[in-house]
Amino acid sequence: MKPAVLCKVKLAEFCKKVSQGQTRPVQKFYYDMLMGLCGTGSPSLNNIARMLIDKVSTTKTSERLYRNMHKRGSGRRNR
Repeated sequence: MKPAVLCKVKLAEFCKKVSQGQTRPVQKFYYDMLMGLCGTGSPSLNNIARMLIDKVSTTKTSERLYRNMHKRGSGRRNR
């Protein structure tokens, strides 16, 4: 197995463990964010959206990531 494929598989397994009990959109958000952070080395949502290969526009992907980032329990600290 190629190293890039092995990395994606291991990352998917890790995300599955971390997001167990969460909804499918939250699970996808975790996976997309981790793949984007690893792939770009940047926390910029626009850069991550450009790196992800979706069937939708980069703008829509960026909006989805931003929206999920601000949902309770998936990125915001509870104070």
